[in-house]
Amino acid sequence: MMSALMVGRSKTVADVGCDHAHTCIWLLENGMAERCIGMDVRFGPLKKAEENLELYEQKDRTELRLGYGLDQLQPGEADTIVIAGMGGDMIRDILEKDSKTNMVTKQQPYPYLILQPQSHYYNVRKWLFDNGFEILNEDICEEDNKFYPCIRARAIFGYKAEEELQKKHDPVEICFGPILIERKHPVLIKFLEVEYRKTVYRLDQISKGGTDEAVSRKAEVERFLEIICEARRRCGVK
Repeated sequence: MMSALMVGRSKTVADVGCDHAHTCIWLLENGMAERCIGMDVRFGPLKKAEENLELYEQKDRTELRLGYGLDQLQPGEADTIVIAGMGGDMIRDILEKDSKTNMVTKQQPYPYLILQPQSHYYNVRKWLFDNGFEILNEDICEEDNKFYPCIRARAIFGYKAEEELQKKHDPVEICFGPILIERKHPVLIKFLEVEYRKTVYRLDQISKGGTDEAVSRKAEVERFLEIICEARRRCGVK
């Protein structure tokens, strides 16, 4: 529900991968959205979503569409787009596909993007930075020993966008989030501790191998460990 909380008040929210429409229902019932568009690539979840919308008396304020990613959304239809509950690589691919087709996310008025990757979160941030988007807010939660960051972003326009595209972005911020680091978010600090221990263990295991591949992999893992240590330092962890 963290992604729903980050939506704020919106006129129309598009939920990509809406599953059973729980996010749409919560947003409508809590006055966070006037209207929702729920989209999913599978017919089964949309059928269940329709049943839930009828049960909670929100069917008249929600339109369901079958399709991949943002394919069924037209520019200007939604002022907020939620993409949550899927891997970071898939979220990145959805955004990349849109950037090459109808450009929903870069048509004025620019919609807000609420992105909650379940893995490979750094690929989502990197895509945003590389494609002229600004991270406006971030949060992170822990559930069943897993960590889920949530990002609120929006396309930048004019000269500011050009400046952003020219920047060489900090790998520490790409991996762990500029706002989370700035706030020294306590859940991020816990996440960094978990990542530190996992990476040290992984490095120890790799060091036991003697192949060229192991040597190459070791350098990559050592670099990631440096990034973790720098993130911890910025968060005040000794």
